[in-house]
Amino acid sequence: MWKSILVLFLFVILQSQSILKAQSVLADGDVYKFRVTSSQLYKLDYNDLLNLGINVSTLDPKKIQVFGNTGGMLPQENAAFRYNDLFENAIYIEGEEDGSFDTGDYILFYAQGAHKEYFDESDQLLKHEFNCYDDANFIYLKIGESDGKRITETEQIELAGNEISTFDDLHFYEEDEVYPMLESTGRRWFSFYYSSTQDSEHTFSIPGRIPSEKIKLTTAVLSKAESRATFTFSIDGSEVDTVSVAGTTPNKYYRQGYIVGKTMQAEGNYGETFTIGVNYNRPTSSAKGYLDYLSINTKRELKLYDNYVHFRSITSLNEEQVIYRIQGLEGNNAQIWDISNPLEPKSIPFSSSRFSDFPNGSLKEYIAFSGSSFPSPAFENKVVQQNIHGSSVPDFIILTHPNFLSEANRLADFRRMNDQLDVLVVTTEQVYNEFSSGRQDVTAIRDLVRYFYLQDQSKLKYLLLVGDGTYDFKNTLKESTFVPVYESRETLYPVNSFCSDDYFGMMDEHEGYWAETLDGEVDLDDMEIGVGRLPVSTLEETEAIVSKIIYYETQESLAGNWKKNILFVADDVDGNLHQEDADKLGVLTDSHFPHIDAKRLMLDDFEKTPTPSGSESKEAEAFLYRQIHDGVLIVNYNGHGNVAGWSAKRILTSSHIDTWTNLDRLPLMVTATCDFGRFDDPYVFSGAEKAILKSDGGAIALLTTTRPVFQISNYEINEVFIENVFELEKSGEMARLGDVMRKTKNEGIYSDNNRNFSLLGDPTLRLRFPKKQIQLTSINENSVSGENIVGALERVVLEGQVQVADAEVIRTDFNGELLLSVFSRKERQTKGIDSPVYPYETMDNVLFRGWVSVVDGEFEASFVVPKDIYYSEENLKISMYATTTGDQLEEVSGTFTDLKLGGTAQEPVIDDESPSIALFMEDDSFVEGSVVGSDSYMFAELEDNIGFNTSLIGVGHEMLLTLDDDSSWVVNDYFEASLDQPNKGTILFPLKGLEKGVHTLKLKVWDVGNNSAESTITFRVADNSEFVVENFKSYPNPISFSFQNPKLTFNHNQAGEDILVNVKILKMSGEVASKFETEISNAAAIVENLEWESQKLRPGVYILVANLMVKGTELNSQKVFKIIVGD
Repeated sequence: MWKSILVLFLFVILQSQSILKAQSVLADGDVYKFRVTSSQLYKLDYNDLLNLGINVSTLDPKKIQVFGNTGGMLPQENAAFRYNDLFENAIYIEGEEDGSFDTGDYILFYAQGAHKEYFDESDQLLKHEFNCYDDANFIYLKIGESDGKRITETEQIELAGNEISTFDDLHFYEEDEVYPMLESTGRRWFSFYYSSTQDSEHTFSIPGRIPSEKIKLTTAVLSKAESRATFTFSIDGSEVDTVSVAGTTPNKYYRQGYIVGKTMQAEGNYGETFTIGVNYNRPTSSAKGYLDYLSINTKRELKLYDNYVHFRSITSLNEEQVIYRIQGLEGNNAQIWDISNPLEPKSIPFSSSRFSDFPNGSLKEYIAFSGSSFPSPAFENKVVQQNIHGSSVPDFIILTHPNFLSEANRLADFRRMNDQLDVLVVTTEQVYNEFSSGRQDVTAIRDLVRYFYLQDQSKLKYLLLVGDGTYDFKNTLKESTFVPVYESRETLYPVNSFCSDDYFGMMDEHEGYWAETLDGEVDLDDMEIGVGRLPVSTLEETEAIVSKIIYYETQESLAGNWKKNILFVADDVDGNLHQEDADKLGVLTDSHFPHIDAKRLMLDDFEKTPTPSGSESKEAEAFLYRQIHDGVLIVNYNGHGNVAGWSAKRILTSSHIDTWTNLDRLPLMVTATCDFGRFDDPYVFSGAEKAILKSDGGAIALLTTTRPVFQISNYEINEVFIENVFELEKSGEMARLGDVMRKTKNEGIYSDNNRNFSLLGDPTLRLRFPKKQIQLTSINENSVSGENIVGALERVVLEGQVQVADAEVIRTDFNGELLLSVFSRKERQTKGIDSPVYPYETMDNVLFRGWVSVVDGEFEASFVVPKDIYYSEENLKISMYATTTGDQLEEVSGTFTDLKLGGTAQEPVIDDESPSIALFMEDDSFVEGSVVGSDSYMFAELEDNIGFNTSLIGVGHEMLLTLDDDSSWVVNDYFEASLDQPNKGTILFPLKGLEKGVHTLKLKVWDVGNNSAESTITFRVADNSEFVVENFKSYPNPISFSFQNPKLTFNHNQAGEDILVNVKILKMSGEVASKFETEISNAAAIVENLEWESQKLRPGVYILVANLMVKGTELNSQKVFKIIVGD
């Protein structure tokens, strides 16, 4: 009974040791970090300490301490014991008795390397566990104020029992040198690849091996072949055994190969040095074989080898007491240590090279040695004092690679000031120092988070990892792992393998091991912490993304109605599977979250063009581009894809993302497609990485997929995502992305596929949705609480207010402008090109969109319902967005869905006058025939006596823009009525990739009574790689001497760029009479009224030389002409 109580008491002590510690041992004193690569005895002497800069002359050796933990990978199970901080090791110091550390004095200590050796009781074999994260362990030498822990001597045991003069030894060959997968995934690497050769040889030298004893060889091999293959093993040319490996089905998503392990015994008179041969019997020329490891169990003579031996005896397990005899153990400085607990060795007294011990049913380990010639550990660095363990519990942890610390701190400062969050910034090196004895290990990061979580489970909510992470943990291929990512054990089955940051958010006691089965199932542990990652590799990338995050949350230039929009994008194959999913998500948004305006891009709505590599849809590509640049809060894609883009139709590629300049319209991207977010391949720069890291556009964050995923789980996680991302908090704000991600993962788990969704972005970021504070109060002077119905050609007057949140109180302090959009349903169907025709219905048909003034919190808007509607009764949706016009920007929104539409008005508005159009390129300064760039805009000013028809229900009544009688676009969605003038408005439509040359553009529009008008202009496109300047003039010319200041004017093809202008006025002799320089920021296509001073010029003829340059480029143009200055 007392034994059970003692065990329980010790367990509680150990558990408390593994959970909480008030202060790290690195918080004070001078600490020196050393690298150890193998498990053995190490020495630090007088000169070693002197070289560290330690003042040895004043050093009290009793204050010398060594800290460090056992080797191997940390246990994944949360419930498993682990050292919470560095553990003090028991050490031996020669010569410390005199109170000084003198020449000839030295420190001895035992330390384990990164790879773990253990005894498998079931197989009765010594085995190893290769550390996939690091090849070194670390120990810490501390000179502090406390007396250090020293090795103590056990009581001498009387010699009795059977004598043991041999020991069991383990030798292994394993290296992380070869990765077996072309599309890399998983944590498992291999030692040797049989490519051009089918054979390999591996020589082992084991001094003192007993030739008569069997060699037990354990191995694991991989074959990637369509038929069965074998590996033949031999020792010194004599065949020992074969390993047979089954073939696989050739399919990129199926299992790519099989790993088979086997233990074999070799009997023969092999010496101390022998060679193991491995032959891969390749069944076909395309077959590929890999050697994982070779492990040797053998017996050796128990004696000192170069004054040292590390030993254990499996035979002892069968004995109650044994005697060990160690040959060559002589001299006054000979010692034996029991290192069964490697951190607290015990010195064992012995006599005549013998000692006795009680195994007590466990395999004890010992070292015996003589002299002082032992290796020194490699010095790593002097540790800057740190104390993660002493930090208070934060709301938000930012874990960064040291290279990016300055930018991590900048983001932390922003969160502290802007969000009032308690933020803790730590580096990977600091975390490893305190939680994994300096070794890189993903579990050290999880243990860091859990350390704080266990102290206050209600406070810590978010973790941001700043640094890219790859399957190449040890940077074998290239420097690519800055903050490691959790990689699955499964490596060979693409759809069952995964990488995930979810691991760092699993806090419950029963979680952490995250078991994987052969059929791909994983433990569906949930997340208690929201986790995001910035996959940066350079300080410049980090600076750019941190700047983008701060810009997104603070800049007034991001104001706009676009933050009420979500775009669902769907692939057109697999029998409408993806288009149906997108439609269902759109319906879910419309019905449950009417404050969001849902749009759809169904790929089968667009024409396709055959190409040698398959059909493409330039129309869909252009539509997506326009939506991104017009702005959507979220863009959500589901369908086929890869690391470089979406769909075989190439509607989005990495090169397309390169062209995005949407810094003021950054969306959250959700990509339910294969591999688009694969950030953990050091040789792949995925589309998701490009989008998040693009400094002048791209995405503000991505919920993206890192591996192949299945449609059924894609829809499930998407559905839960929609339900969480649009559920507003009490403050009216959207939830932080970390909370959305955490809830989505926990509620939308279908299989391990959902672990392949990662958040690339800041988990504390909130999407910038305008708070819901706008309420309609009357419709045509009727209360909104009653039933209201309007009909075609009816004038509708809406009144409303901006109100205090959750209170019917007018905000009289709100003055600004409100954009009102009125939507009806639209029945649509796809073209049925690559899948059957799919009918669907949207709530995005615009009956009216226009601006009205908000004065002291109140507004009134009026419009006329167009003739083109469905005449059966339906509910309209009124979507409202308003912004202040004062110094302090504020955005609010509102939605109303209880207005019905049906039939014709009782007193319809009569409209028999045609509208008018003023058509331009870029802006209203455009002159017919002028030059523009290949990426330009159509700008139109429209006016009518009543208003414009923006409905898409009437066939042939679209606002249609046509280029060269060839390409055409429906531009209804780009019309906005002018402020408080519903009969006037503008269209601004982007034209991308215009070909060089002369073009004709025609716009046709309709008013609410279906009266039409059209207008045509011509323009010339110059290649953007040129700087074309035309119509460069100075006016007036001649200049009257009394005229105050002449002006320059010109048009060009680099609209939106900054242009440097350098002008010199030369006399006819060439002498400079006058000069000036200026910079035109964000230059319009036509530059006017650029003044220059002529007062100093005497009457006469001059030469004006103008040099113009596009800032930041080498593009330039020169213009020269005469000017005349009169009397």
